[in-house]
Formats: sequence, C-alpha cells, structure tokens
Amino acid sequence: MKYRIDPDWFAQHVEKLEQAIRQDADMPPLIVHYVEGEFELNDGNHRHKAYENLGVENVWAIVWITEETEYQDFLARYGDCVKDCKVIRG
Repeated sequence: MKYRIDPDWFAQHVEKLEQAIRQDADMPPLIVHYVEGEFELNDGNHRHKAYENLGVENVWAIVWITEETEYQDFLARYGDCVKDCKVIRG
C-alpha cells in the first residue's frame, strides 16, 4: 500500500468486505496503474486483501496506462491476457 492507514480499521473493513464477497455482493473493479513495468494498486487495497484472504484469484480490474511506451510494453508482456478487453484511449 502506498498510503498507510490504521491497521485495526483496515482489518475491520477487510472483514466486512469478506462477508459481502461471500454473499456475492457486486464489487467495483480494482484500479491498477501500470508504470515502469510494474503494477501499482491505486484503488481497492481493502478489496484486494479481502479477495486474497478468501483465495479469490480472478477479479475485475481497470488498468490505467498513461504513456504510449508503457502501453506497448504492457501489450508485449500481457497482450494475450487482455486480448478480449476493451481499450479506451483519451
């Protein structure tokens, strides 16, 4: 996590999310920034931890890439994984 918060509150919030996920609640996608060949989780730290605790391996995510060179690098590395995904360019 880039920004730290109170560990007790974090654990409580993750536990509530775990309960919601077990009940098949509709969760927003994680938002991930791909930069310099690395993935940085920008939104969804609590959900990510809850999914991890529950052993969930596949979730929806929005990958945010700002530079054309990084976009090309991402496609070279992960293009097969996202070949059926929608790309929005602004």
